[in-house]
Amino acid sequence: MVYISFHFVAIVIGLALSSAFIVFICIRLSAVVPREPELRGELGFQLKKTNKGLEPIKLAAFPTMIYNSEVLHSREDIQCSICLGEYQQSELIRTLPTCGHCFHLICIDSWLHNHSTCPVCRLSLNDSDDSLIEILQAMEVDSPPLHPLTHP
Repeated sequence: MVYISFHFVAIVIGLALSSAFIVFICIRLSAVVPREPELRGELGFQLKKTNKGLEPIKLAAFPTMIYNSEVLHSREDIQCSICLGEYQQSELIRTLPTCGHCFHLICIDSWLHNHSTCPVCRLSLNDSDDSLIEILQAMEVDSPPLHPLTHP
C-alpha cells in the first residue's frame, strides 16, 4: 500500500488552487483592459482612430509675439490657460489663428505636439485656413509685431 503524506497532499492542493487563482486573475484583468473599438465608415471599411498632433510646419506658421501688459488688458490675456502661470513682460507667447487664444510658447507647442485642438475652446486647428494665418501675421492692430518661430 502506498502511503501519501498529508504534507504532500496539502502542497499539491495549494499549487492547484494557486494556479487556478492566477488564471482567474489573468482572465479578469484581460476583460478590464479597454480595447479600441472598431470604427467603420459608411462603406464598411475599418477606420483607424488617430489622435495626432499638429504638423510642425503648420505650427511654425502660427504667430508668436512678445508679451506686453500695456497691449493685452483682459483677464484671460494675462495668464496661460495650460500652465496657469502669468505672462511676464517680454515673454514669448503664441496666438492660435482660428480662435485667438494666447499661451506660453513652450506650453502650446507641447500641447500641439499631441493634440490638434485649442486647449481652451477645442476648436480644431487642422481645419485652419493657411490664408488666415498669413492675414493674422500681417495684421498690426494695437499689438507688438508678430515674429515667426525661430529655433536657437
